[in-house]
Amino acid sequence: MPAMRRLLLLLLLFSAPAMAQCAGGGTCTLADGNAATVANAVASVNTNGTLIIVPSGTFSWSTPESMTTAYSLTIQGQSTISGGGNNCGGGVLNTSPCTATDNTVILDAQSCGGNCLHLFSITVTGGGSQVVEVTGLSFNENNNGAYYNGMVSVSADAGFTTGGVRVDHCHFYNKAALITATYMYLNAHVLFDHNVFDGPADSTYGSFWLLGDDGNGTGDIEWNAATNLGGNNFLVMENNTINNGSAIDSRGGGRYRFRYNTYRSTGGSNDPTWVQCHATGSNAEVRGCRAWEVYGNYIYSANSGGYFSAGFMTSGTGVWWGNTVTGFNHMLTFVDDRGNNGTYPQTAPAAGWGNCGTAQTGSASNWDGNKNLGGSNGSPCLDMIGRGQGDLLSGTFPNRCDSTLGSGTPGGCGSGTYTGVWSSEYLEPVYEFDDTFTQVGAGNLAFAQTDGGGSPNPANIVANRDYYIQQSNTSPCQTTSTSPFNGTSGTGCGTLANRPTSCTPGLGSADYASPTGSYGVAYFATDANGGRGELYSCTSTNTWTGIYEPAVYPDPLVGGVTATPPAPSTMFVLQGNQGILKGEATLP
Repeated sequence: MPAMRRLLLLLLLFSAPAMAQCAGGGTCTLADGNAATVANAVASVNTNGTLIIVPSGTFSWSTPESMTTAYSLTIQGQSTISGGGNNCGGGVLNTSPCTATDNTVILDAQSCGGNCLHLFSITVTGGGSQVVEVTGLSFNENNNGAYYNGMVSVSADAGFTTGGVRVDHCHFYNKAALITATYMYLNAHVLFDHNVFDGPADSTYGSFWLLGDDGNGTGDIEWNAATNLGGNNFLVMENNTINNGSAIDSRGGGRYRFRYNTYRSTGGSNDPTWVQCHATGSNAEVRGCRAWEVYGNYIYSANSGGYFSAGFMTSGTGVWWGNTVTGFNHMLTFVDDRGNNGTYPQTAPAAGWGNCGTAQTGSASNWDGNKNLGGSNGSPCLDMIGRGQGDLLSGTFPNRCDSTLGSGTPGGCGSGTYTGVWSSEYLEPVYEFDDTFTQVGAGNLAFAQTDGGGSPNPANIVANRDYYIQQSNTSPCQTTSTSPFNGTSGTGCGTLANRPTSCTPGLGSADYASPTGSYGVAYFATDANGGRGELYSCTSTNTWTGIYEPAVYPDPLVGGVTATPPAPSTMFVLQGNQGILKGEATLP
């Protein structure tokens, strides 16, 4: 080969754009882990199954990178997670929880104060079965102040069947423990497993801030969709170790499944809520979180006075079961944020949602049912605890309207009257069962109810209507078909053979209808569904209907499925229904 041709060939090879470095599939080993190198590698992938190897080292990223791919790929660093029996959670106290060895570190070097963009963002598009995996990376926020936005964002586009995004065996520390994990539309699937989250000690920083981004950012599409507990369209966190701070929060129609994780707080004066769900009305147009499943977790705080509540739920429906909770005043708190302006001041329709009921302003909002049953004041409230699928809302204030009703009904889109209308949301109560709770500090109550101002027992949230809890604190599951749960109130558990033959359904009527009948008391049959269990609700007099099956474990994105999850805990709860609200984190 002539010398000039060889020189030209070498010049072409060494000047070829980085965009092509991972084309063709196979294994692609990067020279470094700098932002542009990683982003260009992802952009160059054009074949499913590509493995991108990021070497050891500390790499400062000063510019946010937003990466998008339509292909299955893995970004693999050299950091490792060890300990905890390779489980990192499992709902039991790990005397040696998972720890991280930080070999590949992405360091946040943005100069943006407290309003930083996501430094590392990746989205998989196109739908189908593509899986994007991020593994073996350590994310150090470096106390740069990227608080609400989070250092890392992952998302999946619409139409996924078995694909999505998996983040595993990574380390998130300093304020990088706050992730913004968004999923888009209804069929996206995002999984975080076998990670370690190390928040600053004595801190309210959290691990996750989940937005159910349905295209317009409000959550309207999610609130019009079936709840689908146990289904695929959830952010899933399983088998992680979380040290300090809060664990997860959500709004905008977000759905999450938080299971078999170990959370440990070293204590301090701050009062983080371990798992939270923000309400409709907490941020202008944006609605509350849609649905949640919290089960099989170990939740521990070393605070000598006990943090306020392990769960702080203000919106939607879900299940809370099989958790072991210690170091809190309360295990689970239900909050009526729109009952007054104590936490989130409301603007009256048509400029806003308004308050649920008349306690604050003397006039009730048309966005609520306002049936005042059971001594309530405004309920059923829009998107409140125990509410599920409803009409499709559309538009923005002051022209927000009900697309299902159309132009022929006031409040319907095209009607010209936009001061609100009840969207006929299903009654889908929250169910709690088979938990272990060791109370610490003031309160001596497993369950608390408050309004946004901290007053106990809000009239809009009613036991054995909007939520059902397990009644026994001595014998958690059935010994016979009538003891300790007899089907009259609350929730029971045990073998299917010991399920009571009689049961009490929900209230019925149009505003208290459920997807099937009217959901009332419930029973979790531990031996149903291949050993994973199944929750049955009383949908009409003495009629049990299966409404929830726990998802397969581990998550299918892990690469394998076993039929039986870890055994649930033995329940011991201290009952109660009052409490004093210490405060809810007010997020933007």
